[in-house]
Amino acid sequence: MAHRYAQIYQSAYISNFILAALVLLASVVPFIFEWHVVLIVLLGLAAVFLVGLIYINTFVGNLRNWHRRWMEAREVAERLRAGLPIWLLGKRPRKQSERERTWVDWYVSAHYRAMGICPGTLNFQRLSAIKAILTGILDDQAKYHIQSAALMNRIERRLFTISTVLLIVSLLVFVTPWRNIELLVIVALAAMAVAIFGIRVTGDFEGQAERSEGAAAAIVDMRDAVVSDSITLPSLRARANTVYDIMLRDIVQWRYTTQSRPLQSPVSKDCCIAQRRPSRWLRAIEATFLLAGS
Repeated sequence: MAHRYAQIYQSAYISNFILAALVLLASVVPFIFEWHVVLIVLLGLAAVFLVGLIYINTFVGNLRNWHRRWMEAREVAERLRAGLPIWLLGKRPRKQSERERTWVDWYVSAHYRAMGICPGTLNFQRLSAIKAILTGILDDQAKYHIQSAALMNRIERRLFTISTVLLIVSLLVFVTPWRNIELLVIVALAAMAVAIFGIRVTGDFEGQAERSEGAAAAIVDMRDAVVSDSITLPSLRARANTVYDIMLRDIVQWRYTTQSRPLQSPVSKDCCIAQRRPSRWLRAIEATFLLAGS
């Protein structure tokens, strides 16, 4: 479920940035070329239609809480996975008393209360099996973070390469003898640059890669420590609690950075100057047009 809502949310904000770039292009083209009034009206209607799509996409996404459902579904899954070894060892995961309790806190606590105490005898064979489960969880988490870091770095490099190509093309445009073509290409490149910049800022691919690399290193170190430990109940409980804290700290950091990037439209009230703080949309547009003007 978390993967599904992640794809929906990411597709929604990428669509908003692409549609915004098309709106900018359709709004400026009639002022560059002296076309027939019918074509100008059609482009104006197309721009209005694209703005409507942005509003509808944003409204539906916020109405169905794609962003919040993604965060909550992933946090529930990670906390249940991290708390499994603790439950198998006859305990329950510690409550996070230092922060305000949320629906996720209640759901995870209710889930473990419903499960009760894990039945069975904690003999050597059972402790060995629990140690193998704990090691497997750490291996899976390390593999996930390594793959996630590689993917985020690859996306960031590709977007940076596209931005570099756009900059080079914009410099070559100035040698063309056709003024209208030059203005059209500059506007198109500016619109594309705004969309790419917005996608990079909202996606935070570089930041995600850095956090995944750090989490993978910490989890690998913990995995090696767990493997080298003797199979005793106190040591396994201590390691299970430490693993739970590491995974919970990682998901809290991820949620803290992700919840600051809700689904927005470029013409929403969040972009209003009256708020006395420029949104990422306004910063992207301003930076791009300053670059194009220079």
